[in-house]
This record gives sequence, structure tokens and C-alpha cells, in this order.
Amino acid sequence: MAAARSGSAAKALASGQGYVLPSFPIRLRATKYPELYPLLLAGIWKIDPHFPGNVNVAVGVTLSFGCAALVLIFLLLRRWPGLGDWQALAIVSLCGFSGYFLYLSACVRTEIPFTAMLLCSVWLAERRGGGRAAALGAGVLASVAVGLRSLGVAAIAGNGGTMLMKREYR
Repeated sequence: MAAARSGSAAKALASGQGYVLPSFPIRLRATKYPELYPLLLAGIWKIDPHFPGNVNVAVGVTLSFGCAALVLIFLLLRRWPGLGDWQALAIVSLCGFSGYFLYLSACVRTEIPFTAMLLCSVWLAERRGGGRAAALGAGVLASVAVGLRSLGVAAIAGNGGTMLMKREYR
């Protein structure tokens, strides 16, 4: 249901109507969902305006975010004490072949892009010796995560707490 709302909002954005609910008889601004994912879908709609052919492009974008999420899971897991590369790879393969992850990667929904942005912000926040550039990058990516799903506010709080614990706020 949310994907249908994102798609119709994306079509409205691509046609220049703004971030509105096009199915309502009056011009009503869409405020329930963050705007970033409909903006991404609007860009896809502008590139290929022929529906349903443009769904393949949108699924491809979601799949690329899924691949990035799996790589970031591997990069985060291999840092854990006691886990080697092979154990991290086994966990990543279990995640990648789970039915839920495969289903969400093949849908035009915000879960997988949000996961990729969240994991990338956590990876940057966890980098040892990353300094200001890593902190800035983690903040930007956490803000992008908020633009995809409002749950990203927790990512900002978690990244801030991580950096405070590591004492890299100076």
C-alpha cells in the first residue's frame, strides 16, 4: 500500500504537481511519508515515463541498494571481535538469501534503500580514526535515511551516541 502511495506521489512530482496526493479531488499535500523516496522514483519516472516498463528500473535501483547493504553488513561484521571473514561471509549469505530480504529487494519500497543508508552511516560512525570527514558523512547519510523513513531519527541518535562514546566529537 505504501509503495502505491510512493509511486503516485512520484508520478505527481515528475509531472510538476508537487508532493501531493493525486488521488484526492482537492490538491492535498502528502505529509505522512518522507519525500526522498518519492523524489528518487520521480527521477526514474522522468528518465523512463512509460509505465509499467519503468518499474524494472525502479526495482533495479532497489536491488543495487540491496547489494550495497549486503556489502556493508560484511564490512561491519568483519570488525567484530571473534568473527573472521568467512564467518562474516556466512552471515551475509544467510541474510542475502533470506526470503524476506529477497522479497523486499524485488519490491519498490523504502526498506532496502533505508537499510543501505543506515548501514553506511553506522559504518562511517564506527570507523576508527575517521575524524571529521567520517562524522560528517555519517551525519549526511543518517539525514538521507530520515528522508527515506522517519525511523532514521533513531540512526542519528545512535550515531551521535557512538561518536560520543568514542570521544570523536572534538
